[in-house]
Amino acid sequence: MENKKVAIIISSYNQTELLKQCLSSLFDKTNYSNYRVFIIDDSGKNKLKELKKEFPNITLIINKKNYGFSISNNIGIETAKNDFNPKYFLLLNDDVKIIQNDWLSKLILTFGQHHKVGIVGCNILSSDMTLQSNGERLDTKTGKWFEVINPPKTCFPVDWIKGCCFLVSKEVIEEIGLLDERFSPFGFEETDYCIRASRKGFLLVTNPESEIIHFGGSTIKKNESIDNFYIVTKNKIRFMLLNFSFKWYKQFVTTELKILSSCFISKNNKTKLVNPNESISLLFMFLKANYINAISLPEIIKKREDRR
Repeated sequence: MENKKVAIIISSYNQTELLKQCLSSLFDKTNYSNYRVFIIDDSGKNKLKELKKEFPNITLIINKKNYGFSISNNIGIETAKNDFNPKYFLLLNDDVKIIQNDWLSKLILTFGQHHKVGIVGCNILSSDMTLQSNGERLDTKTGKWFEVINPPKTCFPVDWIKGCCFLVSKEVIEEIGLLDERFSPFGFEETDYCIRASRKGFLLVTNPESEIIHFGGSTIKKNESIDNFYIVTKNKIRFMLLNFSFKWYKQFVTTELKILSSCFISKNNKTKLVNPNESISLLFMFLKANYINAISLPEIIKKREDRR
């Protein structure tokens, strides 16, 4: 196998111990030699300044503030392009543990199966070793995503690859650019990127022979709140408006309003609000998410046109 350069880019936000576990497993296990690790400290507080003492071979980038997934990874990609000029860019979460020696070699080999393979993913396992994700397919008629049922043991095509282990070729980045930074701090950025790559003719492939453990959304779990509902809703609407017909958005809004309206129950011909503070906050955040996308429509429409 040709030993082409790989930039492994890890954006980390306030979870040093998980990051250290990730790096220890990465350096201990990986038998693919031609890679360099770029760490982006997204805490905005320079919390990882001591990390190079333990892992001297990493390149450490300090963000001035918490930018989120897409902006931080774009910073990492640009730094890697200038300092290392790799053939492949691997976006890896800091709450990942490497468990195979040849996990990266297997992913790289996947690109040799077809000249249009652009993004490669692996089998992502939960801490109990059950399958967490192996990619998903998209039903373009309904706009619904579904898991790959009874997947083969060899490489298979998908429409979405989970962003915790996301290997992208240099050709894809040159063709479609970087992650859309309007999705920061998190949510739908890699989904949007998969759609963009696919529409330019690149293939998305899962190699199930490569496996990692993902402890799963550790940063987001720390910040679970109504604000997260707003971020995810805003980005989901943006994703639909950027990539699909208006009917998908209309269907989403109708469904969400039905769910939110279930917070109201009718009893003795009177409307009673269940958990009023939370219900009102969720409704407000939902309306705010729609409003923000409405005022962003000129930018969204232009981006739709540019992507054609």
